[in-house]
Amino acid sequence: KVNGSEQNADVELVDALVGAIMRQGQPGSDIGSRLHLSVVMSYGKVLEDDESRFSVSKKVDEKDSC
Repeated sequence: KVNGSEQNADVELVDALVGAIMRQGQPGSDIGSRLHLSVVMSYGKVLEDDESRFSVSKKVDEKDSC
């Protein structure tokens, strides 16, 4: 598990990144909803045991062969 201060730092980093991207987007664009979906879909850690359940996860061997 990640301790509280590391988790807070991670959340602050993501929050700052999302804020910077949102400031670059044009008013009325779809960037907000697309960015939200991207952040939600990528949030969390994939453990080695869970790897086979996620189609976007690749083992180190597969990454090197691409």
